[in-house]
Amino acid sequence: MKPLFVVLLAGVFAVAGASASEVGWIGLSEVYANDVWYNGSGSWGSGPFDGHDFGVLSKLVLGGNVSTWWTDSGSHSDTTVLMGFNVDGTGDHFLSLPWHDYGSNNDRWEQMTGVDMFAYLGAGTAHTVSVWFQATGGGVTKYDSNDSKNFTASFTTVPEPTAAALLGLGALVLALRRRRCG
Repeated sequence: MKPLFVVLLAGVFAVAGASASEVGWIGLSEVYANDVWYNGSGSWGSGPFDGHDFGVLSKLVLGGNVSTWWTDSGSHSDTTVLMGFNVDGTGDHFLSLPWHDYGSNNDRWEQMTGVDMFAYLGAGTAHTVSVWFQATGGGVTKYDSNDSKNFTASFTTVPEPTAAALLGLGALVLALRRRRCG
């Protein structure tokens, strides 16, 4: 009788484990860039972040907002939700998105204070920033990553003051040299 009880007990744990709740979906993402919301996979921002050219910038601070849904349709504020990013392909970095609220069977995660992308710039003045989102809960990780291509935008930076001063000094030297020679 004891072996039958052990088998039945193991079966109960197997069924309980198989029906454990897990994060089932992440999406409706938005990227917060310099105080403006842009669409990731969501549709209420100021336009798409993917493919956007910000033009010439002196700063770029990003944050994010996503929704998650669990297989049991309840709120799970202990889920780990991150906005991944890289600038100029320099390696992956992450910004934690804290739980914001729950409604319509979705938890919402939001971080607007963001991270300064200029801290990760490579050489030169033309740059790209790529963003994706991930949620981990119940032993499962789900991504919102533009079909694994990430949401990517471009921007150009103003040369730093030292570089600009050196360029200006070089131009002045060339002008004086031409004047002396001419």
